[in-house]
Amino acid sequence: MSFRLKLKKALSYTGVVSASKDNPYVDVEDKAIAEKAAATGYFEIVGEESPKSEDINEPMVKSLEKMNISELETFAAYSNVDIKGITKKADIISKLETELNISKTDMIEYGSPAMTGLQES
Repeated sequence: MSFRLKLKKALSYTGVVSASKDNPYVDVEDKAIAEKAAATGYFEIVGEESPKSEDINEPMVKSLEKMNISELETFAAYSNVDIKGITKKADIISKLETELNISKTDMIEYGSPAMTGLQES
């Protein structure tokens, strides 16, 4: 579990965690540290997250329609599909569907070949 803190009272703070006006957000893994930082009055807890799906033990699986443009571009590159000049998400999805004979709702394992290879071993 990850906890996101935001500096709220000062230009900078160094103690349990460190933050500054330029970088007011801090992510910590330990709930006790997050609570201790919030107890100083300089931080507020602004979010909690479960471990991300990018964990090497979990394959990255999404449908084309759930991927953002950056993920679609990466998937296209590693699938050897040329999308140069295509900027709209719908057009990228259409090109991938045509070139790879897949549907925008199919669940697809994606990522760099090195990462998916590591995930399979």
